[in-house]
Amino acid sequence: MDLPRIGTLRGPQCLFTLLRPLSLAVLLLAAINVVRAEAEVAVGVHLHDQTPSLDVGISDLPLGPVRGTLMAAVNERPALAAGVQGRLTFGPLGLLIVEAHAGAALGHQAGDVAGYAASVIGRGSFGPLAARLELARWTTHGQPSWPMLAAVPRAVPEGWRVGAEVAGRVNGTWLVEATGETGTGGTGGWTAASIVGRGRRVLAPNLDLGLQASWERVDERVSWLAAAGVVIAPRRAPEIELRGGAELRGHDEGWSLHPALMGSGTLATEAGMVSWDLTLRPGAAVEPGLEGRVSWEPIDSSPANVRYDLAFLQESIDEQPPRWSTRIGVQWTTQLDLR
Repeated sequence: MDLPRIGTLRGPQCLFTLLRPLSLAVLLLAAINVVRAEAEVAVGVHLHDQTPSLDVGISDLPLGPVRGTLMAAVNERPALAAGVQGRLTFGPLGLLIVEAHAGAALGHQAGDVAGYAASVIGRGSFGPLAARLELARWTTHGQPSWPMLAAVPRAVPEGWRVGAEVAGRVNGTWLVEATGETGTGGTGGWTAASIVGRGRRVLAPNLDLGLQASWERVDERVSWLAAAGVVIAPRRAPEIELRGGAELRGHDEGWSLHPALMGSGTLATEAGMVSWDLTLRPGAAVEPGLEGRVSWEPIDSSPANVRYDLAFLQESIDEQPPRWSTRIGVQWTTQLDLR
């Protein structure tokens, strides 16, 4: 979804675009004041593929028995999202959380097509098991990178998706997580399954072993992925994980072998917390072939918490040539008590 540039706006239209962020922020803060409750407010300024954007969000807002979230991205193509979350506990070991989210990207100029994305997520735990179920439907790709819409694949223009995840402890050493999903979008559909195992302190007192096996079918193409890696897991400190392997793909021309690399972690430094995520799967059909994120949170950033972000990805949509997308920005988060 290509966005118009600010340079294409003229006269009153440009003035309206510049005033829109202020009016939106006032409306969102007014909504908090009506409810008169504690909430978390986040304001971010980002540059997404040379297009500036203002993100404003309210989360953890008490609305009777549930909690609400409201987010907005303001640029030449405004986007809005809202969600609610409710939870139910049963016994000392059981917990069920249900979330419902919806977002819309609005048209701004003649010829623009408005689109929406909606998802319902249920997750819970009972004893040593945890499970998650996701249902999503969308009519546009390129949604803002909001966690509440993470169930929507960015590389699929339009479609629906069902995903499930189960995780648990096999014994005192091994943790296992199994995931599966199916969906349709663009010119066809896909089905995928994956199992990830983690052996606690198998390699060393602070070094875990990670194993992954995945299968994916996109239209008539099939791929298998096998990877192994390590997790640096010191006590009372953030973890660092790195997995590498190979992916075997079948297509019309035969079979091909591709590298795969996944890494994530958080590092505490004197200047603050540095976090990163990296996934490299050249030629992947559903997810971006290369996707990464780096963020930095300074130690002393009062009165509001500050986070600086850099995100990038390379993806191919509907078998078009791969394209790069970048996003840099800063976000301020603070707690407000208006009671």
